Amino acid sequence: MEYIVAAHGKYAEEMVKSCQLITGATTNFHYFNFMPDMSLDDVIQNYTEIVSKYKLEDVCFLTDIKSGTPNNAALIYTQMVGKGIVYTGTSLSVLVFLATGETLENVFESIETFTGLSEMENTNNEGDEEDE
Repeated sequence: MEYIVAAHGKYAEEMVKSCQLITGATTNFHYFNFMPDMSLDDVIQNYTEIVSKYKLEDVCFLTDIKSGTPNNAALIYTQMVGKGIVYTGTSLSVLVFLATGETLENVFESIETFTGLSEMENTNNEGDEEDE
C-alpha cells in the first residue's frame, strides 16, 4: 500500500520526516503540503501528479482534518479515478504504526480504543449532596 499524507501547512512533510527519524527510511509514504494560496483544483492536480510520478497503484490518502481541503480533494480524486481510500485524522503515531507493518484497520481501531480509554470518570465528590 502506498500512502499520500496530506495536511495543512508543512504538517504532512514534517510527520513523514519524523516518522522516518523513528522507523528509518520509508518508501511508501509521499506527502503533500497544502498551502494557503492553493485551490481545491490545485490539490487534486497535485494528487494526480504524485500518483503519476511515483506510479502508485494502491493508494491511501491520510489527511489531517475531516472536511478540510486536503481531505475533500482526496475524496473527489478517489471518486474521479474510481480507486483509492481516504482516512482522516492522521498523526505521527498512525504513520509509525503503518511503517512498522500494522494494517490500516488495526491502526484506526486502536486509535478509537485509545480515545475511549482516555476518558476518565469524574471521581471528585465535591459538591455531591448527602442523603439525609
